Amino acid sequence: MSSERYEIIESLGTGHFTAGVYRCRHVDLRREVAVKLLKVGDHVDREELLREARTMASIGQHNNVVQVLDAGDWDEEHVYLAVELCLDGSLQSLIPERGVDPAFACRAISDSCRGLEFMHRNGLLHLDIRPANILLKDMVPKLGDFGLARWSHDPGVPFVYAAHASPELLCGGAGSELADQYAMAMTLGHLLTAGKICADPLPSPITERAWRTCHPVQALGSNVPDRLKKVIKKATSFSSQDRYADIERFKQALDGATPTVSFRFLDATNLISSDGCWAISLTEGAGVHLVEVKRNGRRQAARCAGNNSEAVALDHLRHVVNALAYA
Repeated sequence: MSSERYEIIESLGTGHFTAGVYRCRHVDLRREVAVKLLKVGDHVDREELLREARTMASIGQHNNVVQVLDAGDWDEEHVYLAVELCLDGSLQSLIPERGVDPAFACRAISDSCRGLEFMHRNGLLHLDIRPANILLKDMVPKLGDFGLARWSHDPGVPFVYAAHASPELLCGGAGSELADQYAMAMTLGHLLTAGKICADPLPSPITERAWRTCHPVQALGSNVPDRLKKVIKKATSFSSQDRYADIERFKQALDGATPTVSFRFLDATNLISSDGCWAISLTEGAGVHLVEVKRNGRRQAARCAGNNSEAVALDHLRHVVNALAYA
């Protein structure tokens, strides 16, 4: 069995669809790899797993896809995948409490789209795109864990990560490139909101009318410029026909909407640009809501909200972000 060909160095944890993930060294080649074990049984289609693993290994390398190096029977109860070792964590590990800086998030997802384009050109779908499945090697994002959701035939196991699943998948439809696009856009939203985009319960039943009332884009904060929100909204349209034609066009739109001046939240009411030059604050005092803009510590503008309205003040703040984002 192949378990004799690999020396286990340490456990790297467990995954949603795996029996364990280990850092291993090939006994003969002395090369370190990550080995994922899946228990064979009624819930794992061994032949489908090995067939797709062989396909992934045969299509060549891409800088933004974790390379599959080997696959086979680990022991009588498990099959395994040996893949490129990525020890810098995942995009999930980079998410701070209040979300990732929008420009950084856009660049990471744009790079990930390159890997997804490569998979799609070779006739492969991912169908489980989320921050934890975009691994980092030398801080380069790489799509990993492709296909694991589809190798399980247990009806009790989610076909995909439900929080990022497109409406057609949630309704039992087949996977598609447009479903991958939806999940990639949701992954971007996940980074921007520290997962809040996934917090609201899904509508039941899933209808277009119900979807509009709880569209995920509503969770995006005021630090996300409107141009970027429109890209995410289109890519997460209820109907797959309303999304971008393919992942390449989504990437092009995303690159065009990546802010040149990018803001992150310091706390609930204070924003700072990634270069530290600009600061925007929303304060309340004496019954007045004030939006103040500073550049290099010096006040540039300040505006009170009409009718002492917090909603109006937040709208002022949004306009400031939009004005500065592509300056």
